[in-house]
Amino acid sequence: MKASTIIALQRQARLRNRPSGATVRLLPAVFAAGCLSILGMMLLPLILAGVIAGGVYLYFAKDLPEPGMLHSEAAAFKTTKIYGRPILNPTTGKLEAPLLYEFFDPQGGKRTLVPIDVLKKQRYVMYATISIEDRGFYSNPGIDPRGFLRALYLTLTRQDVQGGSTITQQLVKNVLLTQQFSIERKIKEMILALEISRRYTKDQILEMYLNEINYGNLAYGIEAAAQSYFGKTTADLSLAESAMLAALPRSPSTNSPYNNPAEAKRQQELVLDQMVMQGYITAEEAWKAKQEKLTFKVQTFDIKAPHFVFYVRDQVEDLLVRKYGITPEEARRRIYQDGLTIYTTLDMNLQQAAERILDPKTPHMTKIREENNANNAALVAIRPGSGEILAMVGSVDYFDNSIDGQVNMATAERQPGSSFKPFAYVTAFQKGWTPATMVMDVRTSFDDYPNPPYIPENVDRKWHGPVLLRQALANSMNIPAVKVTQFVGVDAVLATAHRMGITTLNREGYYGLSITLGGGEVKLLDMVFAYSAFATMGVLNGEPVPPQDRKAGYREVNPVSILRIDDADGKPIYEYNYPTSVRVLPAEYAYLITDIL
Repeated sequence: MKASTIIALQRQARLRNRPSGATVRLLPAVFAAGCLSILGMMLLPLILAGVIAGGVYLYFAKDLPEPGMLHSEAAAFKTTKIYGRPILNPTTGKLEAPLLYEFFDPQGGKRTLVPIDVLKKQRYVMYATISIEDRGFYSNPGIDPRGFLRALYLTLTRQDVQGGSTITQQLVKNVLLTQQFSIERKIKEMILALEISRRYTKDQILEMYLNEINYGNLAYGIEAAAQSYFGKTTADLSLAESAMLAALPRSPSTNSPYNNPAEAKRQQELVLDQMVMQGYITAEEAWKAKQEKLTFKVQTFDIKAPHFVFYVRDQVEDLLVRKYGITPEEARRRIYQDGLTIYTTLDMNLQQAAERILDPKTPHMTKIREENNANNAALVAIRPGSGEILAMVGSVDYFDNSIDGQVNMATAERQPGSSFKPFAYVTAFQKGWTPATMVMDVRTSFDDYPNPPYIPENVDRKWHGPVLLRQALANSMNIPAVKVTQFVGVDAVLATAHRMGITTLNREGYYGLSITLGGGEVKLLDMVFAYSAFATMGVLNGEPVPPQDRKAGYREVNPVSILRIDDADGKPIYEYNYPTSVRVLPAEYAYLITDIL
């Protein structure tokens, strides 16, 4: 075959294999369709997520209140009343429960609105609030998804009940929705927060929040808080005062400078540190604010046994949290708005007698004040057979600011002095010593490692030589008490005290021999409760310690302050019927202490 023929045949073959013009034109279309298919597969999950999110939004949004109601919505509430135990009314001749106090939600009355211009000019309140409550306030869309997911995880895993709420969400929760935590309520809260962020400026939201939030002490809104705590307007608040108030909404009772001054100060410093970290103030400004001594205003109102009343309020809050699994915030709302009736253990006749005993104007209190350089006192009375608190006076004058009268010294930690000695002696009796055991009351240097050598003295600055334990305890001699503690060991004394009712003195390895002379801080309420076991031959009576609060080696029952709680319809939601009894000492040793004392 000729070469020319071969070349012609090859050319024809190539022509047969070449795609036609129609086929060439089809290739771009096929490629585009493939790309669209892949793109569709990638976008489908996003589209489905959008549809689902839209469906969820429409499902929950249909029953939501209008965001525009923020300016006009006011919460309805019923007041909660707290009573003492029934006593004979000499006028009527009937047993009547005296009204101690009426808790009310002053949302419709005790509030003065502060415009945003004043808040911006004062600036500290705004910055302190944003720093501690919602550092991303000006940049977020009204919600914090990461904070919500974190709070949701902790709640579902039962590690904690949290809200993960922004300032906008808190505003929604307080004004338009309930405080009860649930996933459904949280979704509604977030939807409303997004809508409110779309309809209102950040300044408007912050203005409404600062005028609505609860600061405790019957104060709703920053102006009421400024007046209630410091007796001044918002515009006149210092940086230190602003930081103190900004910490209150998280837990108005726990962070109250009246109920818990140490915690209130710690929270204030936390707010100041956050303000420095977020650039609102300098470190020097924060340091100066931390050194500023704050003077709190005394708020007077019609109330009987005020320290006891607020102690009971805290007990009711804890009870509601445990019973219903709600947040402390929701528990407080129920106390202020749900019209509860609380019957307590307080005997008003004994309470008034206790108040007369501690009246600073009486001659005996004047003498005590002058001889001991003391300007305050507290008193607790407990019925040993039931653990019921019959009287509680937390200071000589609740309304005297010069002595911090609103601080409850019955529950504050103070050194107990020689009243702690019986714990050491009863421990020694259980280890073989008796009231007839003799010890030498002479000058002694005690090895108290790792502390320095301890050389105590008696109050009369004398040594009495050989004495019996009975004499030593009856006359409150110091040196024999330290020898008793050295014999049994500090840890053994603390174990006895904890078992009998002392809840403090928890720093392991910290306490030395001086503990028996009051070298550690305890609560008066705990001391009286522990002493009740001596009166009942070693049995501690009260209500069971909640399971989550129990600690090995510590008391198993608590003092009783509440007899019954009724809801607004008069139905009991809690009732204390009879005490739980726990033996904490052998009867014979409790008897010996009682006999000596």
